[in-house]
Amino acid sequence: MNLKKNIYPCLIYVFTIIILFSTVIIPENAYAQNGVYDWLNAETHSPEYDFSNKNLAFYAKDDNLSLNNKGFLVFDGNTLSVKKDHSASIGGANYLGDYYGLSGGTLSFDTLVEEGSCLKVGIRCISQNADPYKKGIFFLFTEKAVSLSLPSIDFTTELSSQIDLSSAKKIEIRDTVDKIVLLIDGENCATLSYKEGGILSVYDASGNQKTETEATSVYSAGYWNIELQRAESAIWIDQLKFHFTEIDQTLPPREQREVSYQNWVASDDLGRVTRMGSQLGAQKKDKYVGIFYFLCVVGAGIHVQDNTKIYLESGVDGLKTYLKQKGGEGYWAEPYFGYYRNTDTWVYRKHAYMLDAAGVDFVFLDVSNSETFDKAHLALFDTWLQIRKEGGQTPQICFLTGNTEGRLESHMNRLLRTVYSDKNYEKYEELFFQWEGKPLIFGNPSGLSDEMKAVLKNFTVRGCWAWENQDGYWNWLQEVHYDEATGKYYMDKGRDPSGNFEQLAVAMGHHPSTSKGRSFVKGVQPNNGKNDFEFSSETAGLGLGFASQFEIAIEMDPQIIMITGWNEWIAGLPRDASYTHFANTDVDGYMYIDQFNPEFSRDGEPMKIRSGVGFGDNYYYQMVDYIRKFKGIDAELLAGGQDTIDIHGDLSQWDHVSPEFRDTIGDTAFRNEPSYDLEFRYINNSGRNDFDYAKVSQDHDSLYFFVKTVHDIVWDDGENCMNLYIDLDKNHETGWEGYDYVLNRSHSDTHMTLEKFIGNTWEGENIGEAEYVLLGDSLIVKVEKSRFGIESGNMINFDFKWSDHSTTSGNVMEFMDLGDTAPNDRFKFRYLIADGIDISKENGLSTAAIISLIAGGALLVLVVSVVLIFKFVGKKG
Repeated sequence: MNLKKNIYPCLIYVFTIIILFSTVIIPENAYAQNGVYDWLNAETHSPEYDFSNKNLAFYAKDDNLSLNNKGFLVFDGNTLSVKKDHSASIGGANYLGDYYGLSGGTLSFDTLVEEGSCLKVGIRCISQNADPYKKGIFFLFTEKAVSLSLPSIDFTTELSSQIDLSSAKKIEIRDTVDKIVLLIDGENCATLSYKEGGILSVYDASGNQKTETEATSVYSAGYWNIELQRAESAIWIDQLKFHFTEIDQTLPPREQREVSYQNWVASDDLGRVTRMGSQLGAQKKDKYVGIFYFLCVVGAGIHVQDNTKIYLESGVDGLKTYLKQKGGEGYWAEPYFGYYRNTDTWVYRKHAYMLDAAGVDFVFLDVSNSETFDKAHLALFDTWLQIRKEGGQTPQICFLTGNTEGRLESHMNRLLRTVYSDKNYEKYEELFFQWEGKPLIFGNPSGLSDEMKAVLKNFTVRGCWAWENQDGYWNWLQEVHYDEATGKYYMDKGRDPSGNFEQLAVAMGHHPSTSKGRSFVKGVQPNNGKNDFEFSSETAGLGLGFASQFEIAIEMDPQIIMITGWNEWIAGLPRDASYTHFANTDVDGYMYIDQFNPEFSRDGEPMKIRSGVGFGDNYYYQMVDYIRKFKGIDAELLAGGQDTIDIHGDLSQWDHVSPEFRDTIGDTAFRNEPSYDLEFRYINNSGRNDFDYAKVSQDHDSLYFFVKTVHDIVWDDGENCMNLYIDLDKNHETGWEGYDYVLNRSHSDTHMTLEKFIGNTWEGENIGEAEYVLLGDSLIVKVEKSRFGIESGNMINFDFKWSDHSTTSGNVMEFMDLGDTAPNDRFKFRYLIADGIDISKENGLSTAAIISLIAGGALLVLVVSVVLIFKFVGKKG
């Protein structure tokens, strides 16, 4: 018998079969991609100028250019120069490259610089006609040398002293976001490597690193600018070329695409879990929730005053000194989405998704003072209307004009020129929150003109202010009272003009001026006695007052509950010698009325946590839970159509699998918006794969996951690419943020890693692999139950979540603003199957057991294969 002759073909056959069954061809439209994604509607423009036109007005009117000190510019028909002993600049009216820092762009020009003159070229500038003392990257050219200047950190370094610009040279700056290359006549002069936070590594022409800077806060994109500083000697530029890319992320119109939240569940940092329909009962009819929504952050263009930040940096005494000497309009803390302005449509989009998921039916906009914030409320209406055109859902909107007599009429006259105008009424009508069949508006109806009375016949009018107890009035803030006769706590009822009970208000907090904060419960406010504005309060983040009022409101059973509030954030600082005490603290001549710090504030929008001070998004999920308790929510949908899935087969296998776990779409929008302080911007281009919906199936031995995105999946080797998180035991106390496993921190062409989180940390240990198939806009994953220590035949319940291009740090709040997740934020999808088993930490197998099981299985397969081979060889022999 020739053993070698017979065994080699057998081995080749076996391994060929293995390769064929384990290999999948990734189609061309599932790809790794840097730069502007193919699915974006992007148009690149490449203007060129030879300066043959001598007319200054020609350039001043050009929409692509921005001129500064234009009276000193000289257009001689060949070049652009500047008058002697003067400086002037030409720059872009658009960013170099795209607006979001996806792909960068190239700037080039010919130049001559003689001794004594200087050319300053800025890129990634925060504003047009860049101030050299502001953020940006600046190259300074003299006749013989070029240097790099970073004004934001007062940094300058020479790049080369071997150039000669006394004769014309071509300057080219290639910005590809993570790298900036400076070329002179086509030769590399220097390279800058860009890292997160604006850290720059500087390399010379030979590729040797010269230095690495500290964080510069320079952004990934910005304006370009060329400043010509002329002495007696000559300086000019010519043949100017640059690129900019316009990006439109608008989704095409589609029919209403309802997202059901009945299988969405979340846990906050306190371990509180949002209750589900199976615990609370079905959705109730005619129950509504509104929330106080603010437009007051117009942005002063000056440095931000953040009371919590100042306290953490300077202590109580330092904060008191600051407030006494120069305090003014201040934030009580930093919002999680930053110190945004009231025209930031990215934030308005995020708010729509968050509030709709919470069960909020309408927002009532605060226009109770002199302003109606026309630009802001139109931006809000337009953003939410666009979401609806894309098939999404948003709350509806109404206005609160305050309780000052005459303000209802004056503000209504303004609104009749914006959203209620003849031109716009029909456009925005679907966004108007209606009560009694008409758009609702809050205001004092006293003293109205006959003309306004006629207008308001088309609206439902209710008075609305704090602590009101009269017919025709609702409240936006109220306190709890005790009825000695019944022994019950109650709140004053919001009533229609006939005295019928309609509404109640619940508050997340009250007023620092009255020393009533978030912990104010049934008339009692804790006082730690430290005279520190309760910054050291241990109850600020617990929502004690909010819970107390909500419980009473639910028991009183109104039609509407109105919550104060969502996004007020700032308050002014009035001064008077009589102001000697607020927020449980003695002060000297100043006071904050509405908002001051974590305890004495009333916003539910998530905040950033600094040095352990604050409560993140806890109030948001507490609000979600109480809204569900008040309104009810339908029971969780059970899995149907469960079957074995051939992941290499046709996608039609999934047609009968239910439910369809839907995510909100359109929430991968990019952001580039100025902050309250104009020296800062918020640029976020992390949105990539926009999740549409997910499905799950299981058989006796495997779990099958399907996820679809709005566009073809962008696929790369990043650890945060298309991750699948599994909370096997549905327990927030185990694993990282409740998740026990994560898939796809790395992958091959056919398999992705399966990691088990180590304790409660972000770190994971690799316990195996899962097979996957990538098909355009769809990803299918098969995970063997044995990987989790689940015995064959057991059908299981669990929670899961998809995430793309999101957190790499383990900060769970980054699910809110980085990339996309399905479902949003901290929410998870709850997968339940009839007669499914709930896995607990106690009855699951240990990691060691799982690894042993896998290893044993692999050994068994190997032994069987060898036996079969030798048996086959023996027969042949």
